[in-house]
Amino acid sequence: MALIRALLECDSIGQVYIKNLLDYQAGNRLKPPEINLRNNVLTVISQSDSMQIYLTLKDRYMEKQTDDKTTEYRYINVLSRWQKMRLWFANILMIILPVAGILYIKFNFIKK
Repeated sequence: MALIRALLECDSIGQVYIKNLLDYQAGNRLKPPEINLRNNVLTVISQSDSMQIYLTLKDRYMEKQTDDKTTEYRYINVLSRWQKMRLWFANILMIILPVAGILYIKFNFIKK
């Protein structure tokens, strides 16, 4: 963090000027700022090395990522007992009817 503390004063025609510069410090990661006072406008420009700031903070603050994933299985469209029973009956009928048809045709040709 860079710091500038100054006393500003206004003269009789309304122009502002810096009366006294109290503190002027460069920061750990910031260069000393450039101060410009023109037409009652104070402009302070400070440059920083953003990559250096990022690298120092990256090591200091690490996010802890955990993989706390739980899997929950939900059964959807579960058949009821009645539906299961109908399926079993349909399966049995699909076996019995072709066998009965073959036996009927076989014994019908034998009788003739």
